[in-house]
Amino acid sequence: MHQRGHLEAVVPEGGGQEADVLLGPATIAVRDREEDPHRPAVGLDGAAGSLPRHAAASASLFIGRAAIAFLASLLFTRALGASGRGQVLFILNTAGMLALLAGAGTGSALLRWGATGAQDVGRAYTASLFAGLIWGGLAAAGFGLAYWQLDRSVFSGVGGGEALGVVGLALALVAGANVGQVAGLAGRLPRLATAGLVGSAVYLVAVAVGAATTGLTVGFVVAAFAFGSLLSLVLTMWPRSSVRLQLGGSGRLTRELLGAGLRTQVASAAVLVLWRLDVVLVKVYRGYAEVGLYTAATSIAEIVLVIIVSLRTALLPSHGHGRDRHQLADRVCRTVGLGLVAGSALGLLVGAAGTAVLGTAYGQGFRSGATALALLLPGVVLLALHFPLFDYLIAEGHGRALNIAALFALALNVAANCALLPVLGYAGAAVGSSVAYAALFVACAGLFCRATGRRFTDLLPSFATTGSTMPSQGAGS
Repeated sequence: MHQRGHLEAVVPEGGGQEADVLLGPATIAVRDREEDPHRPAVGLDGAAGSLPRHAAASASLFIGRAAIAFLASLLFTRALGASGRGQVLFILNTAGMLALLAGAGTGSALLRWGATGAQDVGRAYTASLFAGLIWGGLAAAGFGLAYWQLDRSVFSGVGGGEALGVVGLALALVAGANVGQVAGLAGRLPRLATAGLVGSAVYLVAVAVGAATTGLTVGFVVAAFAFGSLLSLVLTMWPRSSVRLQLGGSGRLTRELLGAGLRTQVASAAVLVLWRLDVVLVKVYRGYAEVGLYTAATSIAEIVLVIIVSLRTALLPSHGHGRDRHQLADRVCRTVGLGLVAGSALGLLVGAAGTAVLGTAYGQGFRSGATALALLLPGVVLLALHFPLFDYLIAEGHGRALNIAALFALALNVAANCALLPVLGYAGAAVGSSVAYAALFVACAGLFCRATGRRFTDLLPSFATTGSTMPSQGAGS
């Protein structure tokens, strides 16, 4: 069994929605090393690679894009103000959520397919594109219907041209994400990281130039983001000879990817919506200005999430190479425990400095977001720590239980936001979202303990419990 990169495509605000494959392909190399420490990491077409090199490329893509997205958001926020920021983030959030929904199951299916030792990279590229376009088309159709019915409420301020842009951008992001998954499996992860960072850097430069020339508008920021995303996809597939599309036999693999993706789509999609739906609800109940203030707080909280997820990814491969599921469960326990310590300390530090951080980063008008940031951070830490538990449970075949847990957390988030937003404003969204994130972690922790026979205290820091290193015979045996 291997530890798969589940939803590390939870994306940073204002630019991170760009086709993030992130750490998923590197986990295939991790799996190869776990099964045979002396064997080089091998992906599709037998492409060998260095595990540290792949991990470094993944981390640079993840952290680099988050940093670039944050810098770009600082620039356009200062130029456009809270309302303009809210409109940009609402449009990008909608496109990113559509893309993530469309690609949620396909990415996991590609990782699972690559782990079987399949070698036909040409069919993989072709099938991943077809699968992405199918899922993306369904998501786009759903968005079109929603826009037609709700254009005067949820999507007020979003014109028809911008709505078409959302659909096109979402399709491009899905295609880029799927091609990136295959590129990573084919041993091209460093190129993938370079392409992603170049596209993001172009986006940042365009925003900086627009801000410096006083020509920055909401449409300009969205267009720059779209161009950077498409550039990343083009660079990933360049030179043309390195990406061999193959139509013959790709239909069967497309159906396999769609079927395998569908089995994990519900839980993955529910968690993605859980992470993004609060922005939509803030827009509906409070308007673009409060979306701008709220996303300023979430952008800082997402930095905390990125750091914790990066720590988790670095820790899991370093805990040995045994194939035994008990050893893997032990590593998961230790990773969650250490992440809880590091995340809590980081959350307290960021929360205490929230007023100063928001005022310095975005301007004095955003200092009021410190309360929302402080309320979000506990839930964000727990959301980051649910990833290793979720991945373990998916690999062990507990998809149905995870579907129920994810849907429950999503329903809780919607209910809490709808109840609190009219009363507390965007701070109510922070409360509702944080509670829902915590509920998802508790549910995953309970399922993990049930599957492995562990106690909940085994997930606490090792200095607080002696049980996390003891093998056990549980329901997952």
